Amino acid sequence: MRDYVEIRFHGRGGGGVWTAAQIVALSAIKEGKYAQCFPLFGPERAGAPIEAYARISGEPIRIHSMVESPDVAVVLERSLLPLSTKGLNKNSILVINSKTMNDELKKVFSRGIKVFLVPASDIAIKHLGRPIVNTAMVGALVKVTRVVKLETVKGVILDLLGEKLGKNLVEKNIKAVEEAFNEVREIA
Repeated sequence: MRDYVEIRFHGRGGGGVWTAAQIVALSAIKEGKYAQCFPLFGPERAGAPIEAYARISGEPIRIHSMVESPDVAVVLERSLLPLSTKGLNKNSILVINSKTMNDELKKVFSRGIKVFLVPASDIAIKHLGRPIVNTAMVGALVKVTRVVKLETVKGVILDLLGEKLGKNLVEKNIKAVEEAFNEVREIA
């Protein structure tokens, strides 16, 4: 049995996938854990499917490869669901940006995967004025896994994005994190 948690994020270029992985990993480090994160993308344009990975452990992490069989898959855009279930097993968790269930999701249930939905696009539009869902999805991930603390994530968002986005937009992102944390629900 391995002594770390592996998380794979699925999204599109320019949608904050890499930033989401960084927020989670930096939060773990801030809590005294070991963490690593990295993106997987090529020369694709904005909008192309990309992945980012995070590993978190109480011990030094000695593996340095892509995450092929994650404990948790986080799907920032529902259209990427078919790609995101690769490597999942009956003990895996799937966190999806979606407010409704459909036949595609029912196929995932038949595999015994725990599935959680959060209306991250709606939350992002409400707080940010556009569907950049990365911080909302981190809020949902934190609630589902408890891999890091919500307060730590909020501090990391302030530290990581404060200068780039400014205080007002960072506060809106933190509100999105909090709302997603409260709104995520298990459906299978």
